[in-house]
Amino acid sequence: MNGFNDKIVSMAVTKGSRIRRDHTPTVLFQTRVDPAIRAVVNQAAAASGVSTGIYLEALLRLTLADQGHLPVLDLIRDPKEELLIPAA
Repeated sequence: MNGFNDKIVSMAVTKGSRIRRDHTPTVLFQTRVDPAIRAVVNQAAAASGVSTGIYLEALLRLTLADQGHLPVLDLIRDPKEELLIPAA
């Protein structure tokens, strides 16, 4: 095995349930993403045989296990950066 399935946690007992079979509490985690990214994640989750939520949770859990933390991404422009706005 690749270790992925070892880290997958049980899904909710019924659709929409907040408690999983192993009684692990869950919280809602929503975000908006590019439709192309969503499609790729949905495909990967389906190929893994789990829901998108379980897939993303497992992916984050594996990253934490491998690296000890999630990466810090430099995604925000420098607030001091000037925007190029043409003069009137």
